[in-house]
Amino acid sequence: MTGTLGLLLDAKKIGLIPAVMPLLDQLDRLRFRVSITTRTAVLRLAGE
Repeated sequence: MTGTLGLLLDAKKIGLIPAVMPLLDQLDRLRFRVSITTRTAVLRLAGE
């Protein structure tokens, strides 16, 4: 089972989205809670 952040990483990996950061920013505005440590890790894994 893959969560929201994993889906974003997969989507970038296969070219469905160009970047993860704008979507993380949008999720943040929608009050989707992500710790700074997790956010940093996701962006690192995405190469951003």
